[in-house]
Amino acid sequence: MKYIILLSFICLSYAQAEDNILCIEKSTAPIFNKDLNQVIFFGRQYETVVEFQDFGQKDGTKSNYVRVELTDREEDEADNNVGWLDKSLIQSKSKCVGYKEPIVKIQATTPVIPDSQTIYGLPGNCCLFPMKKHPTVSFIEGMRRFGASRSRGARLHAAADLYQSQYQPVYAIAAGKVLRDRVSFYLGTNVTEIQHTGGFIARYGEIASDNLKPLKLGPTVKAGQLIGYIKKVNAESVKSPMLHFELYTGKASGPLTVVKSGNKFQRRSDLINPTKYLTLWEKNL
Repeated sequence: MKYIILLSFICLSYAQAEDNILCIEKSTAPIFNKDLNQVIFFGRQYETVVEFQDFGQKDGTKSNYVRVELTDREEDEADNNVGWLDKSLIQSKSKCVGYKEPIVKIQATTPVIPDSQTIYGLPGNCCLFPMKKHPTVSFIEGMRRFGASRSRGARLHAAADLYQSQYQPVYAIAAGKVLRDRVSFYLGTNVTEIQHTGGFIARYGEIASDNLKPLKLGPTVKAGQLIGYIKKVNAESVKSPMLHFELYTGKASGPLTVVKSGNKFQRRSDLINPTKYLTLWEKNL
């Protein structure tokens, strides 16, 4: 019984922490370095704030400043998400005067979801699941799902996150051409991009860079070939390693991440929802 109570308390504490935001009247607030003598970046009004468990102490001394992580940030702000913030600026959503929960509207211009049996001419069973094990939790629910809200609805999740253990092997879903291999991606992790047979592109994100010989660029990858290992991002708010899996038709050109793209996914216009395909491929494990 006591374990159930303890678990409930832990879950409640975590949920309450996730509801904390940067409650300020101005649009931004300074985030300092450890010595509090330099502003290293600015937090935005109503950003989600998670405090590190240092109990409001700095170098063993009670402080009005606490070390925090701004968890709404992604690839384009990977180096600006941890620092020291005046504790008085942190409030729960319910206590922050002026805060209103945004209404998230997904516009009709979001990428289309193709039929689950075809990938633009290829049969749905064309490919393998990118791991040899099932994800530890569902990738069609919660923050892991494609289209999940980010930054209070300002962005949408462009991938399906496949949770697994640290350094779980990642495999090519089909034969293809390596476009980019293990380039810097997000919070200390890397990404590999492969254009597979038929022209569609798979993006394998949040993988390690140092425990496998680099892949040769060009048409060198076979279906089921080991291409990397999952690596947990350098963020205390993220508890589990995952493969961040994106899918594109290959009908557009240019970088896959487009921060000022005009759509909430902040990705290239040929981004598609990988969920139905992954669900189909997972059945063959």
